[in-house]
Amino acid sequence: MKLTSPILISKFAEHLAVTRPHLTKQQIKEICTSEFEHVKDKMSSGKLPVIRLKYLGTFLARPGRVKAIKDNLKKRFDKGNMSQQDYFTMRDNLENYAENHKKES
Repeated sequence: MKLTSPILISKFAEHLAVTRPHLTKQQIKEICTSEFEHVKDKMSSGKLPVIRLKYLGTFLARPGRVKAIKDNLKKRFDKGNMSQQDYFTMRDNLENYAENHKKES
């Protein structure tokens, strides 16, 4: 049996029902997924910050990975798979990250 997020959250909600009966299953789901939503928001901002999650680790963009993403972005733009505005926004974010990373190193 594969354990998926809904199954795990459901089991966790059953476990918490004894000690925290006032919490609904939806509230427990929001509590469990809030850190991941935070990471998603930070990463989609385009600034590529270093994100530290207690017990899970530190998430950061490596310079080599940023270069590969930038190259892939260029290929997608050249093929016409993305708009000019999206391309320039994402490219500028990646270049800013690379510049800031060089200054810190």
